Amino acid sequence: TPGRTLFPYTTLFRSKRWSQDAEWAYGLKAKPHESTNYVEFADQYHKNTEVWDKVFQFLASNDLKTIEVGVYDIVPGKCHIKVQEYIPLDAERRPIEKHEKTIDLQYTISGSERMGMAPSDSKVLKEYNPNSDVAQYISSKIKYYKTSSDRFFLFFPSDLHQPSVIDGKPVKSRKIVAKINYVD
Repeated sequence: TPGRTLFPYTTLFRSKRWSQDAEWAYGLKAKPHESTNYVEFADQYHKNTEVWDKVFQFLASNDLKTIEVGVYDIVPGKCHIKVQEYIPLDAERRPIEKHEKTIDLQYTISGSERMGMAPSDSKVLKEYNPNSDVAQYISSKIKYYKTSSDRFFLFFPSDLHQPSVIDGKPVKSRKIVAKINYVD
């Protein structure tokens, strides 16, 4: 687009390298999951550095195993973090979702669950609701990834995702979900 300055991370190689170098992490040991769109991560980080930095500072400076369950307003109107504890559900009880205004950073601290990613041609179950910033989908073509405490997931507006799916027997999960405004 005219007038837009491109930063040097516009290629997959450079974006993945930038992500792995983790200068953005403020000491957080967890890294983005392999399913991450690294170009989108680098682009969004550089468009909204102040907010991303506050997210990673929060994650790196708090004991995420013991911090109180609740909502933390990180940058009012631009980002909040939910600390949750729950039992993941069967895939049939967890809708696939997509957001248009926010990015989800989902980081399972303890427990056992899976994250699903669905193709963009999935069938709409519930149309997009701008008040809740969510649309719901169904698909039989979901790819599941097991969560771990050394990886976090990033879901951008183009990512149809199914969070909090049970992995085997029911085990309580403790998860951090950062809702970060998407910048065009």
